[in-house]
Amino acid sequence: VAILQEQHMDFQNGTVKQPWMVDTHLRDELFSHLKDTKRRTQIWKDVERRLRYDSRTLHSGPKQVYGVPCYTWEWIAAPTPSKRSTQKRDSADGSGRIME
Repeated sequence: VAILQEQHMDFQNGTVKQPWMVDTHLRDELFSHLKDTKRRTQIWKDVERRLRYDSRTLHSGPKQVYGVPCYTWEWIAAPTPSKRSTQKRDSADGSGRIME
């Protein structure tokens, strides 16, 4: 959720072109360090389930992204910078990625 909130804030600040993230990009950013594909798949299913039931996020698609149909996730709630700072501090490496 922190990654989607950061994407939304970056869009508002003009540092990224869209407020949403392609689902596979979100997944890859969360699990870039995790090499066990079976474990990645299990955790990703749980992440997707949690995001679908989180009223602060929106799953939509398919959208055409560079000519490719993609599903996207977007933060739709009002951003809370203090919460974002706390989440980054709490993450082991400050990236918001899932750590094992």
